[in-house]
Amino acid sequence: MNKIKNISISLLFTLFLNIVLPIGSVKAASKEISDPIITFNNIEYSLTENENNEFILKNLVTGTEDILTFSENKNGINQVTLNESTGEQHVIENEIKTGEVTLDSQDISEIESSIITSEPADFSLSRVGYSWKYIRTQNSNTNVAYRKLSLIVSIILAITPVSPSVGVATAVAQYIIDNNLKTLYTQRKEYYRSDKTNIHKYKVSYYKYSNYTGLIRSTSYTRDIYGNVHG
Repeated sequence: MNKIKNISISLLFTLFLNIVLPIGSVKAASKEISDPIITFNNIEYSLTENENNEFILKNLVTGTEDILTFSENKNGINQVTLNESTGEQHVIENEIKTGEVTLDSQDISEIESSIITSEPADFSLSRVGYSWKYIRTQNSNTNVAYRKLSLIVSIILAITPVSPSVGVATAVAQYIIDNNLKTLYTQRKEYYRSDKTNIHKYKVSYYKYSNYTGLIRSTSYTRDIYGNVHG
């Protein structure tokens, strides 16, 4: 009886090694493969972010890396410093309040309108005791007709307010490339919280067409008037 029991335990252990461990290996491989990939000129690039607010754009053929460093200063300006593997450097800035975007101090954007009208809030949070009240909509467009993927990604990071995500940057960049877009149209809607008027919510959407249709991607964030980000 003990012999049969020992054989059973041995068989179970063997099955564990042959089944469970490969599954773990597959999971690890899947995590690596799932890194956001952008295809540009038939070459694949990965985009990742580290703890220093640096975005790493890596050419998966040559292994070379461009470093895109994101920062936001107290004057409400998003800045992306692009250090290319070739040693070339560019600075992209976005003034959040106006929406103006510059590349190496040259204006590459156009502010079309900043409209203050009444509109129903599109964030329904009455169950938690407050609602979002509409303030205004800001429309702008930005030139993205560049032959360097690093510049396209840097511009997207700069115009995506508050610690932009790899997912948003990758999706928008790939859409620009696949559709050969020359101009990216951005719409930002602003709301304030009914119970704490110093807290604002911003919904940012990226569009293909100049009439702000053909939604590519949207994202939102919340912050107070002092610049602190809220969950």
